[in-house]
Amino acid sequence: MRRRKYNRLTKVIVSIPLGLVLCVFSTALLLTYLKSWSWVSSGPTLNPDSFEATYLEPIAPELVAVRHHSPSTGNGSFALTGINLGADMVSYCYGVSLWDEGYTPWDPTVDAEPTSVNIMRYRFGWPMRMLHYDDISTGSSIADPIVFAYHQRANAIAGIHRGLDRPSWLPGFIPLYRVPIAVNWFTLVINVLTWSALCYALMSCLSWLRAWIQRRRIKGGLCASCKYPVGDFERCPECGTEIRIA
Repeated sequence: MRRRKYNRLTKVIVSIPLGLVLCVFSTALLLTYLKSWSWVSSGPTLNPDSFEATYLEPIAPELVAVRHHSPSTGNGSFALTGINLGADMVSYCYGVSLWDEGYTPWDPTVDAEPTSVNIMRYRFGWPMRMLHYDDISTGSSIADPIVFAYHQRANAIAGIHRGLDRPSWLPGFIPLYRVPIAVNWFTLVINVLTWSALCYALMSCLSWLRAWIQRRRIKGGLCASCKYPVGDFERCPECGTEIRIA
């Protein structure tokens, strides 16, 4: 009985760091191999009143629409909706929504301030999103000095939400646009615990399978370790293992 409790405690202690490693590893795979620019909408426009104000509100028009997007295949022809792949995108539309018929890109020669601003928030993590970076767009070229100045101001306010620039040493076949550094610590803990629980379940299954194999060998008159015929011996004459059911 004491040995079983010890084994369970050992599994718990081992599963937590393993869960952390798997959580980080799986998120790294999502960041480096999921084409984050191929997204399709998985549902209708969400109610913007149910979302808290973002950092961009002081320098942007009123928030008018929020929409959730799911990843698609490389060419965008097939939506992987209803499947938790560990990544998604939420778009926040200020001023005129991207999906409104009256949407037009910001023309700085007509309006000093943008008429439409969008935050595309790319989120990563399984089963819950724990990392994100934001892509801010006004629909106009930053070659214009007015547009460029606005983007500089917006990016400064965004801070860590913008993430880091793509590393120059990263191979070209890895479709990582930016490196997210904004962490949701609550969902990070949930993800680590989920991966740890999966590790614990896997180790328990392996232990059960190992014990079942040993029982089968002992009932067949074999050593549980080396499968040597033991007969009525209390210890295996080949490897010295005590003949007992694990």
